[in-house]
Amino acid sequence: MLPGRPKKPIYEIPYMINMVDKYLQDCNVDGSQVTKTGQRKPLRIPVLKECCLKNGWNYDYVKQLQQDNQDLRDKVQELLGWKEVLLEQGMLYGTIKHGAAIFSLKQLGWRDNSLVTFNKGEDIEDDELTKSLEEIAKKL
Repeated sequence: MLPGRPKKPIYEIPYMINMVDKYLQDCNVDGSQVTKTGQRKPLRIPVLKECCLKNGWNYDYVKQLQQDNQDLRDKVQELLGWKEVLLEQGMLYGTIKHGAAIFSLKQLGWRDNSLVTFNKGEDIEDDELTKSLEEIAKKL
């Protein structure tokens, strides 16, 4: 029988949190970094898997580990929150292709349709609203 997940984390949590912070700074998610010439450095959309790869961490293990550690979970949620904000802004401002942004946002749990429940308990898809929103997004 194969052993399960180790009881003690193989990665040091405070170090991981510090490295995720450094990764977010490298991505310039808050737009605070400037070049030597005074120009604002470009924003990069943070990706959890990239952060794991750059630090030599197993992505699946990190996802499991954050379930048991609130501090790490909060830091992962911060990274995913910045990703969501930058994707949505990029799509709204036309700096990111809509298809790519929608694909990434769906991975974060977004849906491109919704169910509306009436008093009778009937569920219907809100296709007209979805289609209208997609048309507006195409024009932006």
